[in-house]
Amino acid sequence: MVPCQTIVVMMMVVLVTVQWLGCTCSFAEGYPEDDLVVVLPGQPKVGFRPFAGYINVDSENGRSLFYYYVEAVKEPDTKPLTLWLNGGPGCSSVGGGAFTELGPFYPTGDGRGLRINSMSWNKASNLLFVESPAGVGWSYSNRSSDYNTGDKSTADDMLVFLLRWFKRFPELKSRNLFLTGESYAGHYIPQLADVILTYNSRSSGFKFNIKGIAIGNPLLKLDRDSSAAYEFFWSRGMISDEMRLTIMSQCDFANPKNMSNACINAIVESSVLTEYINSYHVLLDVCYPSIVQQELRLKKMVSPLSTCTAQYVENAGQSCGEDTIFTKSAQSEWNATSR
Repeated sequence: MVPCQTIVVMMMVVLVTVQWLGCTCSFAEGYPEDDLVVVLPGQPKVGFRPFAGYINVDSENGRSLFYYYVEAVKEPDTKPLTLWLNGGPGCSSVGGGAFTELGPFYPTGDGRGLRINSMSWNKASNLLFVESPAGVGWSYSNRSSDYNTGDKSTADDMLVFLLRWFKRFPELKSRNLFLTGESYAGHYIPQLADVILTYNSRSSGFKFNIKGIAIGNPLLKLDRDSSAAYEFFWSRGMISDEMRLTIMSQCDFANPKNMSNACINAIVESSVLTEYINSYHVLLDVCYPSIVQQELRLKKMVSPLSTCTAQYVENAGQSCGEDTIFTKSAQSEWNATSR
């Protein structure tokens, strides 16, 4: 599976009582005033409100998940709520999903500001990004053993998170809810949906108004998905016939610990060949080394959206802890620490 870019976004949460970006705000609807994000560094003026903060999911051990919520551009009071989770496992939903994929802002080319994402999903829905599990992005625990987690505990924590988040945003409790994500969210989202539906079946009170799930480029079964990725690279001319043959014949993706040296060498060589290509979107501009890119940018030969977008975001830590977050769980067929 393709590793995520190391990306973490600096956010500034400020208390407000009267105005936000020059507009009078009302919190009569129950939205938490303390969580309002007044402005991000270099942010253009917008008419929707973003919120961010922590939801404690385990008071005894101090385990808290960080969220970033943005209203729909128009008529947020009538729009559904869409939850987005990045995969990895261990990738930041804020640094990844919110600021380089489907959120309302992208970093500018010089990395010093933000620009509007014209294809943001908040044109159709209210968006909720969650750093999950604890240890990803800004989510944390005061107990270090909580960073050794798995699919079941992640789903259980997300259920607690949503129940407590809706207490902070009660006006959204009855909205149509969509669960979405990518990559290892191929595990996160279906398992979270199962936990939510189980909760609904047992609850005599509040029930989630879940309407659907969507998973993009999902990791479902490691051996099948990994080999399919290299078949795709070969079909797009990104790796040679010889390299594809070596990977297909020498790599046992079902048993990552038993990879042969020939397999490892081929995978390393393929990663060098595809280093400057966004494997999630191979039609984007190549992400050249910085000196070459600066020259092309001066010649206006590089488009605003490129595979380098994630590199424009300041790195304040490891946003994709793929080798440190997960161990084998009861519901997982593979061990991410072995990759």
